Amino acid sequence: MKKRTIFIVMMIVLSIVVSSCSGNTNKKDLSYEAKIMDYSDNVAIDVDYGSLTRLYDEQKYKEVIPEMEISVSIAGREVTGKYYQTYNRPNNYYPYFDYMISDNSGSFSVDDKGRIVSYINHEAIEKVDKLLTDDEYVAIAKNFVESISGDEKIDWALFETTVTDGYYQAGYYTISFDKYINEFQTAECIYVKISYSGIIRSFISDMLGRIPEGIDMSIIKLKDTEAAVCSKLDEIYKGLNKEGQDKCEIGYDIPEPILTVLEDGTIGYIYETNINFVFVEKGEEYVDLVKVIVTPSK
Repeated sequence: MKKRTIFIVMMIVLSIVVSSCSGNTNKKDLSYEAKIMDYSDNVAIDVDYGSLTRLYDEQKYKEVIPEMEISVSIAGREVTGKYYQTYNRPNNYYPYFDYMISDNSGSFSVDDKGRIVSYINHEAIEKVDKLLTDDEYVAIAKNFVESISGDEKIDWALFETTVTDGYYQAGYYTISFDKYINEFQTAECIYVKISYSGIIRSFISDMLGRIPEGIDMSIIKLKDTEAAVCSKLDEIYKGLNKEGQDKCEIGYDIPEPILTVLEDGTIGYIYETNINFVFVEKGEEYVDLVKVIVTPSK
């Protein structure tokens, strides 16, 4: 499973991560469009990121008024929830409508199709010494996801499974499912947290059922998309003032991208890029996360 990058501060000068970007990128040769999806905004430098661009049409969903109260079936029981907010996750092009369960036992979210995409169970707080096997935890997670997916069939053979003990909180196992197509990681993923005794604590999914298996990946070239990322980052960080440039070394650490699709079916690559800053005189290093999406130009 690819872990999410977090902000790191180190009080020692280290070698800067070598950028995979070419210094002579020619924007005219690019046939791709790179946009900033999200960023950690942790570095104390005056950088102009421009407007934050996400996969969904934010204004469109501001106009959507969800049902104020709905009933759904979760883990074998009917629950009623009252709407309290609309939430958007950067990897999705659709919103989550969040509902608080009426007896305060938890909360859940549905997407724009009315499907359950997240769940929190406040009652799963027990901690026991006896553990199940990894296979048993995985089976519990799969059964839960299938139970709330309705007619949506999940081909588990396409998902890489990871079992982590206490990933977020001691007393729980986290089961992660990441979908791969042609050995390439996609934005379609599922996370299920389960108590040691096997009770579902929480569930959340991104792009579940939205990335087709037969997607044509040949229409987008990694070499060109990486060049588009570098061009976009160069555009962002040229905004550093001259004093900052003289005292700060900057490098890009560009990982393998994650495959995704937009609402109109356009294929795209998401790059969770680390921007490495070394302040030579201060002896400090900072890492900032900038999430970039690259799609073919229209």
